[in-house]
Amino acid sequence: MAITIVTNMLVMLVMTQLHLTHGQDTTCQDLDSLDIDSWHLHYVYNDSSEATADTFTERFVEQFRDYFPAEETHCSFGPNYGGPSYTYICFLGGGKGPNGGAHGPWDDPEYGFFIPLKYVTETLGWATINRAGLSLMFHINTGCMADDHTIRAFWLVRNG
Repeated sequence: MAITIVTNMLVMLVMTQLHLTHGQDTTCQDLDSLDIDSWHLHYVYNDSSEATADTFTERFVEQFRDYFPAEETHCSFGPNYGGPSYTYICFLGGGKGPNGGAHGPWDDPEYGFFIPLKYVTETLGWATINRAGLSLMFHINTGCMADDHTIRAFWLVRNG
């Protein structure tokens, strides 16, 4: 079981790297020039954990509602925006891709939130405590999405 989980994680990392690296700006190789503009919190689910993911989404929004825009919880931009100018938490969406789960770099359905720097400690701490067995991925946004989703990402994987 543990070997299968590790193998799946490695395959996902390689696929993410291949998917996102294509066309990546060469300045991403200059680590001294990178700034952390914001964070994303992603969480993956499957058919047996979809209700848990939906509940996690609802609880997260409820917990941090004051940090969302007054009129909407969904982000007004796409999933690869990571700039510092947006000052609210927002729901990136996600869901199931055309293959029953896989879309973009994800092998399974996922949801995500955009997190401005000023809310990182509070939101990531809450998510870690309240993840209810979901696998979470936190990553910084530097403008270099391939590496932000792979070598600069932190995973809390589902037990079992």
